[in-house]
Amino acid sequence: MKKVIIVGFVLLLLLTACGGGGAATTEPVAQNSGANTAVANNEAAADTPGNPIAAEPVAAAEEPTAVSEPDAASEEPAAEPEVVEPADEPAADDPYLGRPLSGIDPETGMEINPPTILKGTEFIVRGKITSMNLTPQTKPEFLIESPDGVRYRVQSQGLADIYLVDGSQLKPFEYKQGMFVQATVFQEANAGATNVVQSSDLIIFGLP
Repeated sequence: MKKVIIVGFVLLLLLTACGGGGAATTEPVAQNSGANTAVANNEAAADTPGNPIAAEPVAAAEEPTAVSEPDAASEEPAAEPEVVEPADEPAADDPYLGRPLSGIDPETGMEINPPTILKGTEFIVRGKITSMNLTPQTKPEFLIESPDGVRYRVQSQGLADIYLVDGSQLKPFEYKQGMFVQATVFQEANAGATNVVQSSDLIIFGLP
């Protein structure tokens, strides 16, 4: 009976020794196996598309600096340039500076260069000097021919009171035939048969 008990005790010790040794031997293996399984799982997760664990940190892209644009509503509309229509200028070869040479003068309502002398009423003579008599200088006389060929003998104001359109004056020796002039003239209704008319505002447009 004691032998049986001793054999059984020895077997129990052997079993205990084998069981303990196997547990001690297999425990690190199990731990290593668990670690390897965790690494394998992590690697599998890294290869899986769309898995947030697999996403590697990416440096945030630099956002462009926002540039503030002017508020369209606050901007005042640009002022449109004022269109200035050029004034009608006389042609360079117009010695009368754009003034009409016949018909009715728009400024005064007087007739311009009538074919015959109008007695008892004022009219305008515009033409060029074809001859002149400057003696006396206080009462010079000019023969003025219109573009239509009508001639008027005009006794004007004195030379000291005759001006060019620019306000300048001529000396007596500077008067020449061919100068372009204008005069408001008048002849008395009872003047008789004469072609002499009187003027107090003869003005010179320019020299020939």
